Amino acid sequence: MNFQEDVVSKIGNLTVLNMGEIIANIDSREISLVTGGDGEDIILLLPTLGDNFVSSGAGDDILVGNGGDDTLNGGEGDDLIASLSGNDSLSGGRGNDTLTGGGVSFTNDLLLVTVDTSGIDTLTGGEGEDLFVLGGRSSTISKEAETDIIYYDEAGNKDYALITDFNKIEDTINLGGATSDYHLGSSRNDLPAGTALYQDGELIAIIQGSSQLSLEDSYFQGN
Repeated sequence: MNFQEDVVSKIGNLTVLNMGEIIANIDSREISLVTGGDGEDIILLLPTLGDNFVSSGAGDDILVGNGGDDTLNGGEGDDLIASLSGNDSLSGGRGNDTLTGGGVSFTNDLLLVTVDTSGIDTLTGGEGEDLFVLGGRSSTISKEAETDIIYYDEAGNKDYALITDFNKIEDTINLGGATSDYHLGSSRNDLPAGTALYQDGELIAIIQGSSQLSLEDSYFQGN
C-alpha cells in the first residue's frame, strides 16, 4: 500500500472509501458497526464518546478509530490500523500490518507519529510481519523541530499496550526515543502475563508471544 502523508489526519464524520471512491459519509455517533468489503478501504471515525466496531475485508485497508472503546479488525491484507483515546482492540489479520494506539503517517516509507494516545489497547498482529508502533518521531514541517513521542507514558498501569502475539522472528516494535531509554521486566501479578516494557519506570507495554526478549535485538527499533 502507498500511504499518503496526510491520510491519518483527514477530518470528517465517518468516511468510508472503497478503491478510492467514497461510498459512505456518516456521523459516527449514529452507528456502532461498520463493515468494509473487499478492496482497499479507508474508514475514519470522527471523535466521539461512542464505542464502535469496524471490520474490513480483504485488501490493504486503513482503519482509524477515535474517542470511545473501539474494536478495529483489518482482515486479510497489509493494513494500517490506528486508534486514539479509549481502551481499544486492534487486530490486523493475515498480512503485514501496522498497529498503533496513536496516529501515524508515512512519507517516503518513513514512519512519523502524529498524536499521542491513552488507555489500555490490545494489539493483535495476526499472521505476517507486523509492526507495532509504541512511539516515534513527531510529524512536523521542520525536521529540526521534530521531537520524540512516547505512547502510554502518563497513567501507570491504566495506560499501556497489550501486544498479544509478538513474534520476534518476523515482527517489529517501534519505540519513541532510543532503545537504551527502556528496560524489560516481568509483568505484575495483577496485570496480564508477559514481558513488561518500561520507560523511566512507566509501564509502556506488556508483550505476549515470544519470550526472552532483548532491547539490543533488531526487532526493537528506536529513533
